[in-house]
Amino acid sequence: MVTVLAALASALAVVGSVAGLFGWRGRRQQREAVGAAFRSAVETLGSDVRVERLGAVILLRRFFIDRSEYSKPNAPYADEAIDVISATLRSEPTGDVQKVLVDGLAYVSTRRLTSKDFQHNQPVRRGPDAVGSAG
Repeated sequence: MVTVLAALASALAVVGSVAGLFGWRGRRQQREAVGAAFRSAVETLGSDVRVERLGAVILLRRFFIDRSEYSKPNAPYADEAIDVISATLRSEPTGDVQKVLVDGLAYVSTRRLTSKDFQHNQPVRRGPDAVGSAG
């Protein structure tokens, strides 16, 4: 009886290890897919075709909208997507693309927005070493 239980426990451990391996591999593939989608959206922003650029701007939202397929815990590429929007806003002439860029920022959490300096595209520095602080 003891050997049967030991064999069963060993079999369960092997099955658990294999399942864990496949779960890890799935997460790795998911991270790679998110990275590829981000690179594709950023590359398409450089297109000369206005409709493609508008689509790319809208797709950037996927990286920081909570219910998106690409927004996961710790939101990979969320900060980068906001930085791309910020940089593009500074160089984009007034028009549809600029409007859609700004509209996309409505989906960003307040916490993420307050940590950005959109004028200079730098993280906001807080504390005694911050410029203009009374420290």
